[in-house]
Amino acid sequence: MRVSLPFFRKPKAGFGLELAPDRMALAFSRAVDGELRISQSLTVTCSLNQRAKQIAEWVEAHGLKQQTCHIVLSPDSYQLFQVEKPAVPPEELRDVARWRVKDMLESSIDDVVVDCFDFPDDALRGRPPQMTVVVARKDYLKPFVSLLHQHDVHISSIDITELALRNLLAPHLPESETRCVLLLLVEGGLIVLLKGAQVYLTRKLEKDRFYFGAGADIYAMGPSIALEIQRSFDYLESQLGQSPPRTIHIGSDQHEDELKAILSNELGVEIQSMSELAVHNDKTHAITAQEWVACGAALRGRMGLA
Repeated sequence: MRVSLPFFRKPKAGFGLELAPDRMALAFSRAVDGELRISQSLTVTCSLNQRAKQIAEWVEAHGLKQQTCHIVLSPDSYQLFQVEKPAVPPEELRDVARWRVKDMLESSIDDVVVDCFDFPDDALRGRPPQMTVVVARKDYLKPFVSLLHQHDVHISSIDITELALRNLLAPHLPESETRCVLLLLVEGGLIVLLKGAQVYLTRKLEKDRFYFGAGADIYAMGPSIALEIQRSFDYLESQLGQSPPRTIHIGSDQHEDELKAILSNELGVEIQSMSELAVHNDKTHAITAQEWVACGAALRGRMGLA
């Protein structure tokens, strides 16, 4: 696994592939006037047993052989741990991270893939340097990696949802300004608080408490979502020493307009649809909420990340 460490290179086009429990999303990026844009995105519903067939069809239909692929995992397929960062060379951090989280895992350390990225220095509040450790099960990842290799697809990175969403916003945001991303899907939601290219806080909205599918009572649920966002803002300010966001970027395939009105009224901040982000190449193509994470993976190269 290679998470999005903050070093910069020349932007490079590719495609993002999100692996979610019962679906996959695919998004392509291309360079337009020196800037990466999303040229196409799509989603299919499929079980684990159907994925091999679906990937084979995509490889053939979209000419994916030899293309650069950025896999991104959905939040239920990995764990995040914040631990103290050791004073070791960067090339040794991953090995040390494995031992730091070893006793926190339900499974054996030999059954997982581990990577890490820095926690923001200005959020430490006098604590020693910290790092965020990402843990994903090998038995979940290996079949997909092997399948893509069989089709001669070049896997450049394996990312997580929080960093894929970061890729959508970070290039055009002031380094000193915090923003909130709210992604709402049938399988649950996610609140991510960002500043510049760094993730400060992430909070899951579990499906058993927040259902966003057909028939959802958004007027009953909206205030509860606002409360979770406000709690996140309060933690960001009181524990991490950061100013709360004045803008929330929302992506939802259900009741987005109603949610924007509810959240604006409850929180008193600007609410923008993710569709307002300048990431499209073809403005006639509407990116669905299910596709935003794959788009963020496809745009990894706009930050110069390998």
